[in-house]
Amino acid sequence: MPTHAHSPVSPTRAAVPPLLPVLVPLIIASIALNVAFAWLFPNEDEPRRPAPNVRFTAATAAVGIDFTHRHGTEPAPTSMGGGVTVFDANGDRHADIFFVNGAPWPWSDHAWQTPATSHLYLNDGTGQFADVTAAAGLDLVMNAMAAVAGDYDADGDTDLFVTCIGPNRLLRNNGDGTFTETTTTAGVAGLDTDWSTGAAWLDIDRDGQLDLIVSHYLRWFPEAGLAAAINFARVGRSYGTPVGFLDVFPTVYRNNGDGTFTEQRDHAGLQPIDPLTGFPRAKAIALTPLDADHDGHLDLLLHFHTGDPVLFLNTPTGGFAPWVSAETIRREGLSASLAAAATLPLPTVNQDNDIAHILPTLQPERHTLAPGNEIDLIAKAGWTALDYDLDGHRDVFAAHGFMEPDLARIETDAPFASHPTLYWREQDTWQAAPTIELTGLPTPFTARGTATADFDDDGDLDLVIAQNQGPAVYLRNDLRTNAPWLRLTLRATRTHPAAYGARVELHTPRFVTVRTVAPQLGYLAQSTDDLTFGLSEDTRVRRLVITWPSGQRQELRGLAINQHLTVVEP
Repeated sequence: MPTHAHSPVSPTRAAVPPLLPVLVPLIIASIALNVAFAWLFPNEDEPRRPAPNVRFTAATAAVGIDFTHRHGTEPAPTSMGGGVTVFDANGDRHADIFFVNGAPWPWSDHAWQTPATSHLYLNDGTGQFADVTAAAGLDLVMNAMAAVAGDYDADGDTDLFVTCIGPNRLLRNNGDGTFTETTTTAGVAGLDTDWSTGAAWLDIDRDGQLDLIVSHYLRWFPEAGLAAAINFARVGRSYGTPVGFLDVFPTVYRNNGDGTFTEQRDHAGLQPIDPLTGFPRAKAIALTPLDADHDGHLDLLLHFHTGDPVLFLNTPTGGFAPWVSAETIRREGLSASLAAAATLPLPTVNQDNDIAHILPTLQPERHTLAPGNEIDLIAKAGWTALDYDLDGHRDVFAAHGFMEPDLARIETDAPFASHPTLYWREQDTWQAAPTIELTGLPTPFTARGTATADFDDDGDLDLVIAQNQGPAVYLRNDLRTNAPWLRLTLRATRTHPAAYGARVELHTPRFVTVRTVAPQLGYLAQSTDDLTFGLSEDTRVRRLVITWPSGQRQELRGLAINQHLTVVEP
């Protein structure tokens, strides 16, 4: 086979631009930086997605709950009652349920064959409940409105304060599954003539002890009595013209640190005035703690049966001052996004933990959250906030609990018993889910206190609803998105263990979600204080940043998802 010799070829030297050696490294570095920033700081615009197919299953009897709220007297002078509190009663980290009940009114000669008492149901961790009311010492007959949970003596066990029509009750958790009433010793019964509604445990003066704030619906003249005061209202209902009643400021009790409290005579600055009458604002129904100015200290929003709420900011002196702004629309706590001055995008910041608690009580009209962003929340009872589909945004479950049985005569589209709606987050707007499937639930119903927790420990959040003069409703979340999640319980060591006011930042590849630890209070309801972070399509947590109430900053990395994590302040 012939071979072919090849003459060597002299390479031709190409002309190289003089700036190329300088530009090439710069271009490579720019590409690398853009890739890195695109990974670290993805575009904040989320793709639009369809509304979730809302699925709840009413499993009340199946999980062992058998509670019915009763007025106590027929005809009842009020249709407001029906409270529920979700808290860890026995320290096993599972969400237990406490219902309050009515009682015969002072003038009533109606005798119950079986007294209606409060009820405590313990959760075994799988969403099955056992009635332990009698064993816990909570089979109490009281004309109760609501209960708030908090560890007032900082012994590691969660106690209960119950607001009532008449003297309130303080129930100390003994740590062994039982409770002991300490109302008289603690000095927090209040006046016999007070009609109390909402309450909140907060460390007002930042001394590491939980103080107590109690709001009052009305106060009646002791000389006339409650029956006469209600009769003076002519219509014979609590929601009528409050003739015969007095308006009253909230009561503030300072924790002395020894199991006793001292009433603060100046109400710690919580003195909302009706501008039309010059008297205290009437008919307060709920309190919402939130960090409205993001200073690490919880502020307070007071809600009223009629009219807009009033925001009070926590002051450095250990009290409150009314928030004043020239703006006509309040936007504290609204979902915010960071905007970069350069062309590189920053991740979306979800900071909507407060807005869902503020705005559902602004009624009875449509309230604007932001330009082009509206939500119809037409009742002040029966709502709560939860990340229903674990997409990283908190939604609002509104059962539209109306407190006036005769409202339908005035507003034909607002019947006393109503159907619920779920308002979910679609980018920067709130939408009413087109359908809500409630298997096994005979709607409509008369919702009052509505609370949320992951009762069956499967990641998503369930609901429990106290009805007025009706059976409680337990709704199991059956959406089954399989979206990842992370749940946090914080325990402070340098302030009160509840860590109220702590700021938590959860960083994932696509989002930074910011939440504040605070008592999760609604109308006659309290949900667990745990923070549930839905991760949507993210499958890992890059880091968790906690700013504790003490000011200490803690950062955690390498956290596994789909777990309930307890973080203790170092």
